[in-house]
Amino acid sequence: MREVNKELTEWEKRLSERISKGIPVKEWCKKHGYTKDQYYYWKRKVNSTRQPEETGFTEVKVKYEAAADTDNRDTEQISTNERTGYKIKYKDLIIAVPEQFSAVSLSELLKVVKAV
Repeated sequence: MREVNKELTEWEKRLSERISKGIPVKEWCKKHGYTKDQYYYWKRKVNSTRQPEETGFTEVKVKYEAAADTDNRDTEQISTNERTGYKIKYKDLIIAVPEQFSAVSLSELLKVVKAV
């Protein structure tokens, strides 16, 4: 039993490290000598052993301002290219998220941001 717990702990560290460094799964697996199947197997194992986190909601305000509106210094100008996605403002961070950004990747990104 200790060996399984030790291996789960090691994989939890590996998964967190990969996410925090932003390395794609395929690249990480190749670098560390694992298959994608092994990676996702351990990811499922680690996730299934975690205690469920308390879920909460946060109000999200979305503002699209015209670039010509420079009178309001608190608003952020959003260029035409950025209008196809959205921005997440959290504490002092502003995260630009493209429209086609994977929901799974966004979820992992938000876990990392929450940990900061």
